Amino acid sequence: MIKKITISIGLIVFAIFLFNGINKTLVSSTAGAPAKNTGSPGDAQNCATSCHTGPATTVSGWITSNIPVSGYLPDSTYTITATATCAGKTIFGFQISPQDNIGNKKGTLLVTSATTTQTVSTTGITDNKYMTHRAAGTTGTTGSHTWSFNWKAPSIANATAVTFYGAFVAATASTDTVFLCTKTYSKATGIENYSKNDFDMDIFPNPTTDKITISLANSASEMINIFIYDINGKQVAQLEKSNSTSGKFHKTYSITNKLSKGTYFVNVLVGEKNSIKKIVVL
Repeated sequence: MIKKITISIGLIVFAIFLFNGINKTLVSSTAGAPAKNTGSPGDAQNCATSCHTGPATTVSGWITSNIPVSGYLPDSTYTITATATCAGKTIFGFQISPQDNIGNKKGTLLVTSATTTQTVSTTGITDNKYMTHRAAGTTGTTGSHTWSFNWKAPSIANATAVTFYGAFVAATASTDTVFLCTKTYSKATGIENYSKNDFDMDIFPNPTTDKITISLANSASEMINIFIYDINGKQVAQLEKSNSTSGKFHKTYSITNKLSKGTYFVNVLVGEKNSIKKIVVL
């Protein structure tokens, strides 16, 4: 009897140890992944090599944005969306960092949902170089999970190609899988030479002194962002950020106290489609 009890206790202790070991690997970073785990050349490691089971699987399309295919505009702010997809998984995490090809941070990461995401910094440096999840942003869905945040593009002096390096974890209570994804964007050519428009729009009066009306046909319910840039490509105003309904978009904006006399470019983003027109303020 004593021998049986001893063996049973031993098995229970071993089972608890084993469960705790697995569980620690899976959920040790539910409050946010530690810095330098995106798999970028600068980080030189990812979640599969530092804290989770590997190897990591490379995927595409998990990092998207409303940055036009023509490239980003310096000092402009864009929305970055991260979506992890893995059938049957119920726990998700991520870390994304915008870097150049040698690991330098590019632009500024901006939290838009403080309950589900946060920035973390390189050890010993307050650089907010990485965007990652919070505990509240790891559960609540099955099979996929989505986070979003904003990214302010670097100024003209530092505007070079930027790659968003991302590491994702999809897990259950007993298994986890690591995925790596990248998305690269280039700086747009001089905005004054920009000619590719994805849709037609009208801006009037032009020239103007105090207000402009923007009119366009919107075929679907999508996010609309309207920015104004000076001739150097610097963002000087944002007129609109809203979810539109399908149909005609027609809205008048006051530019009094927003723009001085000069030449500007109005950039309208509808989803991932883009159109730019020049205006003159008298």
